[in-house]
Amino acid sequence: MKYRADIDGLRAIAVLAVVFYHARIPGFSGGYVGVDVFFVISGFLITSILVAAYENDSYSIVEFYDRRIRRIIPALIPVYLFSLVMAAMLFPPSVMASFGQSLLSSGVFISNIIFYGEDGYFAAPSHEKPLLHTWSLSVEEQFYIVWPLILIGLLRFCSHRLKIVLTAFLAILSLGMAEWWLGGDPSAAFFLFPARAWELLIGCSIALFLTDRRPGIHVASWISVSGLTLIAIAIYYFDDTSRFPGRYALLPCLGAGLLIYGGQNETSWPNRFLGSAGLVGIGLLSYSLYLWHWPILAFGRYYLDRALEIPEALACIGASLLLAYFSLRFVERPFRVSPKSSFESRRVIAVGVLTLVVVALTGFNIERRGGWPGRVPEALVAIDRYANEPSPLESACHGSPENTATNPKCVFGGAGGKHDVDVLLIGDSHGNHFSPVLQHLAARDGYTAQTMTTNSCLPLFGIWQYRKQRRLTGCTEYMAAVWRILSQSPRPLTVIIAARWSIHMQGFGLGASQPPVWFISEKGSNIRTPQNSRRVFGEALIATIKKITLLGHKVILVGQVPEFVSDPQVCIGKEIMLGRNPDAKSCLIERKIVDAHFEGSKNILATVASRFKSAQFIDPLLKMCDASFCSPMLGDVIAYRDGNHLNPRGAQLIGDYFPVLNSGKGP
Repeated sequence: MKYRADIDGLRAIAVLAVVFYHARIPGFSGGYVGVDVFFVISGFLITSILVAAYENDSYSIVEFYDRRIRRIIPALIPVYLFSLVMAAMLFPPSVMASFGQSLLSSGVFISNIIFYGEDGYFAAPSHEKPLLHTWSLSVEEQFYIVWPLILIGLLRFCSHRLKIVLTAFLAILSLGMAEWWLGGDPSAAFFLFPARAWELLIGCSIALFLTDRRPGIHVASWISVSGLTLIAIAIYYFDDTSRFPGRYALLPCLGAGLLIYGGQNETSWPNRFLGSAGLVGIGLLSYSLYLWHWPILAFGRYYLDRALEIPEALACIGASLLLAYFSLRFVERPFRVSPKSSFESRRVIAVGVLTLVVVALTGFNIERRGGWPGRVPEALVAIDRYANEPSPLESACHGSPENTATNPKCVFGGAGGKHDVDVLLIGDSHGNHFSPVLQHLAARDGYTAQTMTTNSCLPLFGIWQYRKQRRLTGCTEYMAAVWRILSQSPRPLTVIIAARWSIHMQGFGLGASQPPVWFISEKGSNIRTPQNSRRVFGEALIATIKKITLLGHKVILVGQVPEFVSDPQVCIGKEIMLGRNPDAKSCLIERKIVDAHFEGSKNILATVASRFKSAQFIDPLLKMCDASFCSPMLGDVIAYRDGNHLNPRGAQLIGDYFPVLNSGKGP
């Protein structure tokens, strides 16, 4: 196809938007839409090339993948090597193992799937993952596995009208899937290929149906100005909290489509603007600049352990531009020489696949060997080992109420756990992380205990629980199973109730940038607002304690342990790797921040417990915080396995602190 300078100019706008967004330059809060613009451009260019080849009787899947390998892989390899060296120098074993997984997945172009299962794209921990940006390459390559085959079928067997109908159907289906996922699983809508395919199909549709309809100069100018306006609106007004992608992504995608279509008239002034030397120069660097900018920013943030200031961010952008220039000149261009024969194309494909296999095997080796622990101090290996120590009761006694209520492994203590239960632990995962200490104390002190916890469920009666738009019906079933145990117990129990109370009352965790996603309401109500959740929380807590104590049982309400915005294990490991003091304030959290986040739920827990003679509230903050800071360490032991869950050793130290848990007798 004929070279179009305006498309390189559009690439420049897209990559600068992404780079400035990642660098947190003011005015580019929605710059992530540059990736959506890239998707449209990519769909247009690849389809144009394939259609031209088909019309010239030279359509070849082999040559297509030859071009993709020459375009994609050579520039990736130096970025992989740079990231690998920096990660080996800076990352503790647990983070290095995660890096190995991302290296493996990006090497086989499934990193979007892996990152989907981790923190969201906009979450703070993601900002220090050096290969996070490869998710978009994976989406594109997954699209190009299926699109050439679909396209040849459309070209050979379908009429013009049927091609339009089928392409539109696929695009609408993909957009509908993105909208559906946004309601219940926003990360799936962001990362996964089925929810992004429609964006590439916009570009494909222009190549298929509109390239023979060149607009006049005035129409082309208005079309292009409209396209630039849509993209500018998205870049300036969108931010991390926008409901994106889905229908909001129509703005940048339709904007890119309008610019590509209007740009067919080379004489329009927007076309001349996009084809200016400065924008075209940056556009030619766009792929390498996209590859280099993110690892440099991510490692910079990781090393400094904070967000970059504007001068620092601009320095990183400057370094990225320099590396992108060298990459274009010495890596990209030499490898873009067209093959002289189909044999050479096959050889390029073989070498490209072999290169990716080496990358993937390296990542696999890093992950399999636990992040290459031999390169770090033994003290750091011990911290990783303690932090990642599995809870012996998590798999057996946390989850389905049918399993946890009847599993003999979940009853332990005096007389080998053979006689009737004295103590029952219920709650969510923040209840479960106390189960190892309860097991230890029950065996030591001669009483029988049972643990029965499940994920994400607030252990209160008479409520419905929601995550985003979905009601957690399993929580209702869980509380019904708890009631059967309480009501059928032949003796009075001490019921320990522990949960991540604040997330259910406020709707989000500490440090979350997203709007509330957790809600509770009265049974039978679907009201999902933070105000209603706070009201229902207090009322349901009173009703639950009353219901339990009327049966003759005693209640211990356990408050939350401090939450940390980032994983304490990662923070402490980072400080040791960088030769800094892990006891410094960088790995602590200010007490006033924790108190502000916990204040509402903590006050309700303490107040409600004080109303009942047979109830008591205990506060782990008394052990883990002083007047100024909360620490993830108890003595010289790391107490956490992530930002808000204790590991077994940490739980045991907390449990030893509270006499009420040691006695097993309750209030």
